[in-house]
Parts: sequence; C-alpha cells; structure tokens
Amino acid sequence: MQMNDSDFLTAVHNRNHFTLKGEKRRFKYRTTNENVVKFLDHMNVKNHDVVLSVSSSGVKLFEILSQDKKIPKAIIAFDYSPKQVAYNYLLKTAIRMLSYKEFTYYFGLKKNKIERVIIRKRLMCNIPFQVKNYLPRRHNFTKRDILLNKYNQVSWFKNDKKYNILKGRLNKIKFCEYEVSHHNLALSSIFQPHTFDIVYLSNILDWLCWHNWDVKNTLPLKRVYNDIHKIVKKGGKIVLCNLKSRESCVPNFLDDLQIKQDTTHQTYKYLWRSITAICR
Repeated sequence: MQMNDSDFLTAVHNRNHFTLKGEKRRFKYRTTNENVVKFLDHMNVKNHDVVLSVSSSGVKLFEILSQDKKIPKAIIAFDYSPKQVAYNYLLKTAIRMLSYKEFTYYFGLKKNKIERVIIRKRLMCNIPFQVKNYLPRRHNFTKRDILLNKYNQVSWFKNDKKYNILKGRLNKIKFCEYEVSHHNLALSSIFQPHTFDIVYLSNILDWLCWHNWDVKNTLPLKRVYNDIHKIVKKGGKIVLCNLKSRESCVPNFLDDLQIKQDTTHQTYKYLWRSITAICR
C-alpha cells in the first residue's frame, strides 16, 4: 500500500486483468444512500485492520479515516464502474490538494464556472492517468446529495477538523475496478486466503439479483459469499446490506447466515437492513 495510486492501478490491472472498459456504465453516486453512523457501527473498525470494500462514491470510507481513533491499516476499495473509480480518485486528489474552504466550494452548489475550471485543471494534473478519461463532467453535489448527506449523517466534509485529519491519512486507501459476480474472476483468485479483517459488500447481492436473469435462487449468492469467506481472516467479518424496498433472493439468503448483528433503519426514502456475519 506504499506505492502511489498510478502504480497501484497498473499493478492491479496487470495482475488481475481489471480493464476499465465500462464506458457505458453510468455514473450514479456522488454521495451515499446509507446511514454513515449505522455503517461505522457495523464495521467497528479496529486499529491495524485491513479492509476490502465496495467503494461506490467513497464517502463512507473517507468517513472511517476521519475518525479520531480506530484507524485501519489499509482499505482496498473497488467498484464495477470505472466512472465511479475515477470519481473516487477525484475526491481523494481534491482532499489531498485543496484546503477545506476550496473543497467545499468545488463540490458545493456555487456556480462560478471559471474558478471551478481553474481548480479542476489543478486536480487533473495529479489524478492517476488510467482513470482521467472516465471522470464525470458533473462532480459537485446536487441539492438532493446535500439532503442525503444530512439524513445519512456524513460529517467529514462539514467539519474542517475531520477534513484535515482525513487529509493526513489518504495513503491508507486505494481504489480500483472490480465487479463481484458469479460470472467473474473470483476474489479468492486475486487475494491470498485470510487477507482481510473486514469485507464490506454494501447491497451488492441485491445488484446481482436485479441485473442477472439467471439468479433465480440463492445458489449464486452462496457461491459469491463462500468465495469471499476464503479471503477473510478467522474471526473476521463480512458486512452486508439489503435494500428492503425491492424484492430479491437476498433476505432468504441473509436469514441462513450466522449473523452477529442485524439492524434495520430508514434513511431518507430508503429502508435498509444491515447485517454483520463472523467468519469461523
């Protein structure tokens, strides 16, 4: 994790055949739909933990690194969309290079295009070259994003102290492209057994059900889960979510797991079930 972002992306792509070819996959997430406090509670990160996580916008993961205590040793985060990966690095580069005031201006609602262009040019010189062509044109938070941040209790970009704590810990997090699927290269073919203390999957099993016509029962979900189980340390944990407002096979699958923690919460218009399963 000591290598720079460009070297990390090169190493990952060469070794694991990540391609960054998802041009048609649309950019969706500038922030999170999940409650950050609930997320931190389920993750319960300890000092020196090694974390593998879905990245999405990256906002929740930066929240982990902005905490006063319990800081992980490393976070490797992935997303199936290269546009989301590019946005992850836009956020990371902006945090590293911009003052708190500049950051809140650049990602806020103000409309001075000339100043935004000037800042973007500064950032583009420092973003890994592999993802530059995937950067979304609209990066700043919308009114809906700001409302979600409020509902979901995101704190690091509303607090200059937390922002500056985060700025000093950016070397702990790396992003790359990967799609968890029963059709794709297994994570256990990429990472050594018992590598991670925590694996966070968000509601990725929901996505498998919604976007794969062949997922008609829980067998593909079990295949994915059992593969991930191999790369988690004994006593480590897998954290999963389920969006309860849409039907899928996921609730039945989750009910069959050995669950340590199981909570349901409403944030904005989303009803989430979050579970933590311990790997034996």
